[in-house]
Amino acid sequence: LKVDPKIPPGLVGDPLRIQQILTNLVGNSIKFTERGNIDVSVEMRSQAGDSVELQFMVRDTGIGISERQQAQLFQAFSQADASISRRYGGTGLGLVITQKLVSQMGGEISLTSRLHQGSTFWFTLRLNSTEMPMSDLIEVELLTGKQLLLVEPNMQAASVTQQILSQEGILVTYRSSLPENEEHYDYVLLNLAANQTYDEQSVAAWIEQAKRMAPSVIMGTPSTELALADQIMTEHQIQCLTKPLSRRKLLQSLINEHVEAPQAIAAPVETEESERLPLTVLAVD
Repeated sequence: LKVDPKIPPGLVGDPLRIQQILTNLVGNSIKFTERGNIDVSVEMRSQAGDSVELQFMVRDTGIGISERQQAQLFQAFSQADASISRRYGGTGLGLVITQKLVSQMGGEISLTSRLHQGSTFWFTLRLNSTEMPMSDLIEVELLTGKQLLLVEPNMQAASVTQQILSQEGILVTYRSSLPENEEHYDYVLLNLAANQTYDEQSVAAWIEQAKRMAPSVIMGTPSTELALADQIMTEHQIQCLTKPLSRRKLLQSLINEHVEAPQAIAAPVETEESERLPLTVLAVD
């Protein structure tokens, strides 16, 4: 999820309906996208006083929709054509429900698409900003100036993650894979690709390599690798986050590493016997 940094931190709206709308649109994109990417973003279109107009977008690289077929999409029991219904299933009701939800919230929904080149569904909503904190504040100032190595095979996912981190003053270096030369950072964020399978031995070697580069290592794992994530956390004592990475969970994980990072233990200083102070010990049994 790519969020426009100009959007106020506190907004008043119906989170359940917004979640349902996005779930329907993303689910639709997943159904019709066999390969490529699905991107979700929200931008601020305008602001007048406390009123903020947002535009949500779900963009995919799926089968696309012709101009003639687009006119039928928001009609009940209608899909682009019968062959799509036979191949992918569904009745088309999801988009009808989505349109009604958007309309009930005073917004509008539409799409742009080209056949075989993907689709972008978007909807707009007007919400009111508030100065009341919506959730516990994150002490992001602790992360300012920290150096982080981002290892992410997917360049689009890396771009979103890098934007989140850079907005908080984190100095991000991006690599598509772990560099062979051992550079030094405060953190290594090691993300696994969603379209690959991994064995524990290879992942363990990457983690050990990352630990030589930074005192704190965090791994992002796809939802298909939950068992591997549990094994990694148990055996290697590092944090694992399920992808896609949310801004809040990612920043909070970095702060947890900052607070809990082990400090260097100073070697004991030898003193002469004459310099030692007398000590009285009270033992209680």
